[in-house]
Amino acid sequence: MNEVDEYAGKIKMPASLYRSIEEHVVKMYVDCNIHSIPVDPFFIAKNLGYRLIPFSSMNKGKKKFFKEKAFDGMSYFDPKSGTFYIYYDDDQSSVRQRFTLFHELGHILLGHLAESDLADKEANYFAAYALAPEPLVNKYECRTDIDIQKRFNTSLQTSVYRAKAYQNWISIKDYRPHEVVLLNLFSIEEGKMVT
Repeated sequence: MNEVDEYAGKIKMPASLYRSIEEHVVKMYVDCNIHSIPVDPFFIAKNLGYRLIPFSSMNKGKKKFFKEKAFDGMSYFDPKSGTFYIYYDDDQSSVRQRFTLFHELGHILLGHLAESDLADKEANYFAAYALAPEPLVNKYECRTDIDIQKRFNTSLQTSVYRAKAYQNWISIKDYRPHEVVLLNLFSIEEGKMVT
């Protein structure tokens, strides 16, 4: 999984698939009572009952295997314990770790059963949207990629991608039902609801 590769990817997804992924992100926010930014994927994973395993806690052989495969992370379901495990490279920057964890959460919550280019693209979009959804970019008045990077604690690559997505979104700015739910979730503390 590479954050940059996805944005230049060749697989095209229909608009309905993007909306479905966004709805999964919003459901995750609701289920975990998320209502402030930057969103913490460590908190979400733990809240959902998943086990987080940093590479630094692995034995040398396992760590070497992951590093040689250039994995930033991976998820695994253990049928014996009925638990998902998320392995992640804690040598990476904190913004990279956040993207990786959301990517793996995307694989899990989107129900991916096998690796594929499409599954990776879906998980990357899940991660990018979870980090900085367009309605929240608008709510917090982020007008540039640097604004997004600072406010949402994202990498520059993700913030550039999300700024482009925001520009496309703002030209339409017709709130979909899941976006209204998202905005209301983030308006609870302010006492303002969106209709």
